[in-house]
Amino acid sequence: MTGLCPWDGFTPATISFCEARLCAVIAEPANAFTSLSKTLVGLWLIARCWRRSSPALWAIVVAALLQGPLGFSLHATGTFWGEALDVSGMFLISATLLSFALARRFDWSTSQLTRRWLSLVLGSVATLLLVPRSGIPVFSVQVLIWLGLELRPRVAPSATSRRWLRFMIGCFLAGFGFWLADKTRLACDPDNHLLNGHAVWHLATSACLGFFFEYESSQRKP
Repeated sequence: MTGLCPWDGFTPATISFCEARLCAVIAEPANAFTSLSKTLVGLWLIARCWRRSSPALWAIVVAALLQGPLGFSLHATGTFWGEALDVSGMFLISATLLSFALARRFDWSTSQLTRRWLSLVLGSVATLLLVPRSGIPVFSVQVLIWLGLELRPRVAPSATSRRWLRFMIGCFLAGFGFWLADKTRLACDPDNHLLNGHAVWHLATSACLGFFFEYESSQRKP
């Protein structure tokens, strides 16, 4: 093979997964196209959101819609700018989780939730740009804080809310198992460009966003 691959002129991403990068416009087909499953969930949630009275729920819809193409940018290119966009999309999601939990804890209004959600996203992205390898650690810390807030003793949510939260946590843990197996190469076929552990992680976390929407929706007054 002669000549440069399409993305060779850019700084490579600092993170990689099992799927081998092809010398092609779409470097990681399985990982790239499954990233778009979040956008499909976001489109489905638009119809759900129209029937809800809480405008705060639109933050979940926006996070889902944007994360799809942002995640696609990393896996399609294997570049650092793609990584920055992908991790920014991850911050959209982790900041959404954390902001809703904090809003419930401190009784924030919708405008307060929106402002602080945006501040959290922008602050996380700024940290990534200053410390390029900080993306996954920052995302993980935000998710763990959210989980701690949700599992702390408080006025018990309804049975419906608890069910959606269990679905979400179970789905996330299952997806993370695939992510870990892929990342550590415990279960890895680099030449599988149809479905792999990281692609399953994308599909699982897409489902998590749907469960999260239902969880938050069930706790808000109609």
